[in-house]
Amino acid sequence: MSILNKNMSIKITRAGSLRWNAHEANVAPRGYNALVYRLKGSGTLTGDGFSLDSNAGDVFFMPKDTPYFAKYHSYNEILYINFYSDIIALPENFSNARDTKEIFKKISAVWDKKEAGYAINSLSLFCDIMKVLMSRSFQSNKSKGEDLFEKSFLYIKENFKNPDLSIDSVIAASGISGTYFRRLFAEKTGCSPTEFLISERLKFAEQLLLSGNHSISEVALMSGFTDANYFSRVVKKEYGVPPSRLYKHR
Repeated sequence: MSILNKNMSIKITRAGSLRWNAHEANVAPRGYNALVYRLKGSGTLTGDGFSLDSNAGDVFFMPKDTPYFAKYHSYNEILYINFYSDIIALPENFSNARDTKEIFKKISAVWDKKEAGYAINSLSLFCDIMKVLMSRSFQSNKSKGEDLFEKSFLYIKENFKNPDLSIDSVIAASGISGTYFRRLFAEKTGCSPTEFLISERLKFAEQLLLSGNHSISEVALMSGFTDANYFSRVVKKEYGVPPSRLYKHR
């Protein structure tokens, strides 16, 4: 699970800044979570089931009770927020999150002064950081999803003649959810994926039928239909006449 979870309680225990020179260290598990903005330097954090590269401008999350090996390649400066939470999440790095830098600085300053209401102010700023990270994640996932959709859309157009091609197999190969895929398809084409696939097959079948060079069974198979009877029903529904009369009808 990602830290970007809407349902979590937060209690900030400390915020501030740290700096150190290049070195390597085994970091013992700690009883709190840490959200860190890296001002300078870079590091590689490796633990059980994860390896994160963190560079200047990145934000990384390290959950409580997580031991890891840290290799810092150069001089480092960070802004950190330590907090308790009921969230169960894996270590995570958010690349190029410079738009959170000033918020981290504000939390550090608020915590340093500890004026009246500092705990509430710090929590409010923490939520602002989470909003920025969640927005970035949403936009990134949306962009990736749309790229995968475009590839899947082109794949259908290029392979509709394959009788083994199905929408379920395309969705499975796309790496995005079926619900999201179908919603994107409807938004961009005005029809469902299945309707589009049938339409592509019918357009090609129409050209073959009008040529008069193939039997109905041959046209059905060449267009991606495995069942000639089903093909005939689809043609009649679309054109109002069976395949045998399509040429005369046209």
